[in-house]
Amino acid sequence: MVAIGALFAAEAAAGTQTAPYAIHTPTCDAQLTSQLGTAAKELCLESVKISVPPSNSSEVTVPVMFMKPGSSTTMEILYVVGSESQGHIGPKATVESTNVPLWMSVPTGKLGMLVTFSKGQEVFQSTTVVIYRYTVTASNDSEGYYALLPPYYAGVYPALAVGADPNNLNLTTLSTWAYTGVIETAESTVPSTVVGTGSMGVLNVTLPNSPQCQNAACNLISKSLF
Repeated sequence: MVAIGALFAAEAAAGTQTAPYAIHTPTCDAQLTSQLGTAAKELCLESVKISVPPSNSSEVTVPVMFMKPGSSTTMEILYVVGSESQGHIGPKATVESTNVPLWMSVPTGKLGMLVTFSKGQEVFQSTTVVIYRYTVTASNDSEGYYALLPPYYAGVYPALAVGADPNNLNLTTLSTWAYTGVIETAESTVPSTVVGTGSMGVLNVTLPNSPQCQNAACNLISKSLF
C-alpha cells in the first residue's frame, strides 16, 4: 500500500464565489479539451473537481451535484489510463465500459442500488485517456448524500445530493468531502475526473478542511476499500 494525499485540483470549478455558497454554471473548458488533441475539439468538457480556494488554504470548495428522486441524467468521467500518469504507478490499466462507478451512502458507508450507473458509453479514447458517458438513475426512495467511487479510484470526488434543498444542506454530512488527510490505495490507481454532469444542478460549497475522518464513509474512502 502507498499513502498519498487527497487529490485536490489546483483549479477551482467555474462559478462566482460568495459565502457560503456559489452557484456553479457549467461551461466548456477549452484548455482541457485542447490537452486531448484535435480529435477532441468538438467535445464540451468541464472539469468538476474539489479544489482549494486560492485565498484560503484551510478551506476546500466542494461541487455538490443535485438530482431529484425518481430521475435520471448522464455523467461523463475522464480516466487517465496511461501508466506514466500522475498517481498511477502500477502497470498500465484499462478501464472497460463495464467497470462502472459505485455510489456510497454518506455518512453510513453503505453501498446500495438506490442510485446506480449504467454501463459506460465511450465518448473519447486516446492512448492515455478514455471518457465514458454513464446514465445515473436515482430511485424514488434514494433521498440522501452519496460519494462517487470510480473504478480504480483514489481520493475524494464531488458530492451527490438526491432530494436535498440547496438552501438547507447538511454541512456536517458534507464535511466528509472536505477530508484532507491521508488516502491509502493500492498501486494500480487510475486518476479520473468528472467532466460532464448532464442535467444535474451543481453548487459550489466552501467548507473548512477536515483532517480527520468523522464517519464510516470517510474511513472507507480514505482506505480505498471498494
